[in-house]
Amino acid sequence: MKKSILLLTALMVAQPAYALVKVTNLSGAPQTVIFSSAGNDISRVLAPNATEHFRGAEGMLALGDAATIARAKAAKPGAMGELLGDLVAANRTSRIPAADGDIFVVWPDGRLLLQGRKPKGSYSW
Repeated sequence: MKKSILLLTALMVAQPAYALVKVTNLSGAPQTVIFSSAGNDISRVLAPNATEHFRGAEGMLALGDAATIARAKAAKPGAMGELLGDLVAANRTSRIPAADGDIFVVWPDGRLLLQGRKPKGSYSW
């Protein structure tokens, strides 16, 4: 009885909101991805074709590899990017907002782009 009361109390206490951000490396080379959340930086090296999940409060993503950042800055936008400009084809490699359920990809040209959002209430990608 005491355990069930403790469990019920623990479930009723407000829990902090956590983000689960998915990043996949399709660049063909290892990439350092940094997730900054609530004053903490989590840095992970992703192997080619590897996927990593970052957990923490909503935060910002960045790439940490100088060669990748240089490639991203020189990347040419596709047709949609040419029409819509920096709104779509931003060559950003740092300070990219990341929220719960966001899915990002590091592309071969070095860009770290948002690929999708997990619908609210969904439990899997």
